[in-house]
Amino acid sequence: MNEKQTISPNSMDALISLMRDPDPHVWPFVEEQLLNVGESVRELLQQEAERGENTLAQARARETLGKIHEHWMTDRLRRWVNPGGPDPNLEEGWFLLTRLEYPELNEDNYRNRLDEMAADIDPLLRGVRDLDALKVLQRYLHFDSEFRGNVQGYWEPENSYLNYVLDRKLGIPISLSSLYLLIARRIGLPLEGISAPGHFLVRFRRDRAGAEPVYIDTFHGGRNMSRQECVSFLRTMGYSVQSELDAPVGSRAILARMCRNLIAIYDGSGADQKRDRLLAWENVIQSASPSDTFGSSDS
Repeated sequence: MNEKQTISPNSMDALISLMRDPDPHVWPFVEEQLLNVGESVRELLQQEAERGENTLAQARARETLGKIHEHWMTDRLRRWVNPGGPDPNLEEGWFLLTRLEYPELNEDNYRNRLDEMAADIDPLLRGVRDLDALKVLQRYLHFDSEFRGNVQGYWEPENSYLNYVLDRKLGIPISLSSLYLLIARRIGLPLEGISAPGHFLVRFRRDRAGAEPVYIDTFHGGRNMSRQECVSFLRTMGYSVQSELDAPVGSRAILARMCRNLIAIYDGSGADQKRDRLLAWENVIQSASPSDTFGSSDS
């Protein structure tokens, strides 16, 4: 959120005091002023939210903090989307989505964990090529680190947020595939996201000339499939395949699909505010990237 105005400390204190005014006609004006000030009022609002003296003021402070955070994160999303620019960094986008839900997220902690995972794998890749290099990554993630698909809690929203995927070692196809992509970028493996209908996949480009690429089902233990095996697998789930398996998708499309998954989870669950802000995020991504292929959803 861009700060639209600055005000004096006395005026700021006056606005904070007016948060306690029970007159329903006063609050909309006060909230508008606070939102226009934006980030610089966050600390005062946080103090008010934790003061414990006035329930009305506390509720208003928490609500305003949420709106300021949402506006600020949406501005960051617009910069990340970068219309007309190169494909943005998937890791940055996934952190944005996660921080939208978890404002106090310690990004450095989770970036360090990704770095440590890559550092564990890197020595194992020395002198290893092609499918053997892929097997090193798969063995590390699924056997050594025990990342797996969350079969029992498939529709838990936590499966879509980077912090929970790393903490619980559980995810859905698109989040586990994205984890593959984040690690692959660090260790130099040629992986790309494939937005197959109903079940996101990763594709490994072979080192050998003429060798067919390998499709990876990260949700089911990292099993490898040929293109035809992918088609058969998706048909068993009721999905028809057109050209989705042939072209990788970029980071914008991946983040938009993550948003759609969460929208489907929150819709009808009573979390209308979360659903609506994700609908707005999906629209920001798609309207700024009309030439991108955004593919399907359903994880």
